[in-house]
Amino acid sequence: MGNPSFTDLFNQFAAFVERDSGLMASGLILEEFSSQNPVHRLNIRMGIIESNVLTPQENELLLDLNNRPKTADWNFSISHSDKIGGYIQSDQIIGMDIERSDRVQKKVVERVSSAIEMSEAPGTDYLWTAKEAVFKALSLEVMSQAVVTDWQPTNYLETLKFRAVPPSGLTLKHNLGYSQRILDHNWTIFFF
Repeated sequence: MGNPSFTDLFNQFAAFVERDSGLMASGLILEEFSSQNPVHRLNIRMGIIESNVLTPQENELLLDLNNRPKTADWNFSISHSDKIGGYIQSDQIIGMDIERSDRVQKKVVERVSSAIEMSEAPGTDYLWTAKEAVFKALSLEVMSQAVVTDWQPTNYLETLKFRAVPPSGLTLKHNLGYSQRILDHNWTIFFF
């Protein structure tokens, strides 16, 4: 049997997150959803539609690329890198980010992170994707508002847990994130 695909690896990661957190998170990661595909945004949304969890009206709204995908029962987060892309869905408010590890530039991460965040993070790719996932889940205005802390190891591959520091006045229901570096990518899921 050959090497596992990005889809297989992501599904294993999502299954670990579900077991460890007790929260539902499923999605789809494919090379066809990469940013190199000129219709990747539409392809990802078509992947959501094919998951058969939405009503016909929700499917129609989902095809509007100017709006963030959300329904009464499901929350979605979309991300892509130059090689892969996809979405995560949950009945909880969720954020996800995928990035090729070698594309994360330390000077960019430093511009949106505190010195404490930089020193505590296990790597700039972990910190960047964690901040992106928090940014998306909390619908923040600027990336520097996504503050990530409390990195903890797990017993699953190169996966770490983390928490976010909520902006003033915001209470986070779960405040739980998972970040994994696998192959040449890092992917992160954060539950609001």
